[in-house]
Order: sequence, then C-alpha cells, then structure tokens
Amino acid sequence: MNAAIDIRSTLGLGVEKKKVETPAPIQINKPRYVKLEQDHKDLQAMRENLKRQCENIRKSEHLRCKIYKGVKQGVDIETLLIQSIECISLMTGDTVFYTQNVERIKKRLTP
Repeated sequence: MNAAIDIRSTLGLGVEKKKVETPAPIQINKPRYVKLEQDHKDLQAMRENLKRQCENIRKSEHLRCKIYKGVKQGVDIETLLIQSIECISLMTGDTVFYTQNVERIKKRLTP
C-alpha cells in the first residue's frame, strides 16, 4: 500500500495542487519609454552620421593623393580643379558646393 501512495504522489495523483499566482503585469512608464526610444533613434542617427563622415574622410584622402599625383604628372588643370572641388565637398559635407561649381566649370569649358 505504501508503494501505491508513493507512486500516486510522484505522478501527482491524490496530491493537492498548489495554486500558482500569476505576477502582476509590468507597468511601463510611458514618458520614460518614449524618451529612451527617442534616445535610441538619436544614437542611431549619430552613428550613421559618423559612418558617413568616416567614409567621406577616406574618400577625400584618396582624392588628395590623386590630386598630388596629378599635379606631379601634369594632368590638365580642369580635372585637378574638379577633383579639388570634390575633395572640399567631401571634407565639409557640402554636396551643393560640388554640384554647383562643377556645373559652372563645365559651362565655361563648353563653347
């Protein structure tokens, strides 16, 4: 008989089940959550901006080397000027500077 009781208790038969209490739902402080979400978005934007700046620095360093070699090799002035304008644009982040000046130079060169 004792063996039967042991088996029943291990199987959960004849044993009172304890009521499991569910935890109270987590309350989120919405203003804080919104601020954290905005901070996260701001950090992502800053990260993208830094990546773009690093890429522009890399490109401008490449252009500086290209300009230096071009001056030594006697490349035409118009090409060097356009490369210089592109380098300035990359270093300052001002894309309008590049597009406007390249258009003006091309207009001057076409008869």
